[in-house]
Amino acid sequence: AYDDALDFIAGRRDADQRAAKLEQLFQRDAADPKLLGLLKVPLYPYQAEGALFAVRTGRALIADDMGLGKTIQAIAAAEILARHFGVSKVLVVCPTSLKYQWQSEIMRFSGREGE
Repeated sequence: AYDDALDFIAGRRDADQRAAKLEQLFQRDAADPKLLGLLKVPLYPYQAEGALFAVRTGRALIADDMGLGKTIQAIAAAEILARHFGVSKVLVVCPTSLKYQWQSEIMRFSGREGE
C-alpha cells in the first residue's frame, strides 16, 4: 500500500504543476489568443476549454455529443502537451477501422504525422 500512496502523491504533484503551468501559459483560459494558433483551424471556446481540461487533469474522457469536435479537442490537448510539456508521443485508443482516419485528422489539424 505504501507504493500506491507514493504513486498517488506523485500524480497529484504532477497534476498541480501541470495546472499551474497551464494557468501561466493560458491566463485567459479558453479565450487566450495563444490557443488561436494552436492548430490549423480555430477552436470553438468549448473545444479549447475541453482541450485545456484534458491537459490540466492529465487524463480525461471527452464525451461530447457526436459532431461537436471530440477529435479536434484530443488533438489540441496533444499539441499543448507537445509544445509546452515535452510530450513526444500520445496513444490513441480506437477501433482498427478508425486508425487511418485518426492519422489523417492529426495531419489535417496539426500538421504532424501520426504513426
